[in-house]
Amino acid sequence: MTKHKKNHAYTEWAKSRLDEMDATIFVLEDKVENLEADASKKAETALDEMRSWRNSFKARIDENLQNSEEAWADIKTHLDNDWDQFESSVQARISAGKDDAEQYKEAFKARAEAQVKGWQTAITELKNEAVKFKIDRSADVEKAIAKMKAKATDVEVKLDRLKKAESQTATALNSALSETRKAFEKANKKAHKAFKDALK
Repeated sequence: MTKHKKNHAYTEWAKSRLDEMDATIFVLEDKVENLEADASKKAETALDEMRSWRNSFKARIDENLQNSEEAWADIKTHLDNDWDQFESSVQARISAGKDDAEQYKEAFKARAEAQVKGWQTAITELKNEAVKFKIDRSADVEKAIAKMKAKATDVEVKLDRLKKAESQTATALNSALSETRKAFEKANKKAHKAFKDALK
């Protein structure tokens, strides 16, 4: 995202999802050339759909970067729909190959790394904003950032453990990613609320 944005919980949420989309597309694009002709065609179609939903998601973000947090609450419904459609395309892409379990595991690793990066980026941006607005001494902001860092560490440990596990079902991996996305959203909202309250 190249445009200047208003920093709030929704923009951080959207950026982390976009990073996860990009990581997923990157890893699954790499596997297409190893597929047989029919499977390759199905995989390319699914990848085209993934790119289309990712582009729709990014366009909505770019169109709304200057909007308030309240306005973002309304567009989140559309972003959630884009995300759900992207997820359906991911499943279609993985199903196109013979070794869907291995491909899902590769996609899981890329997505897990993108999530961890999202946590780190959000924490860094909150710290930078706190310094910029000279509220780094606010106990509530410090506490919220510390809690977010602790939760980020827990998430990283959990995702690393799953990345190293030899046998995990796609359902279990998908459930873990969903759980850590929710944890990010919750921690991010709390940290941004503490930040906003400190500015009052």
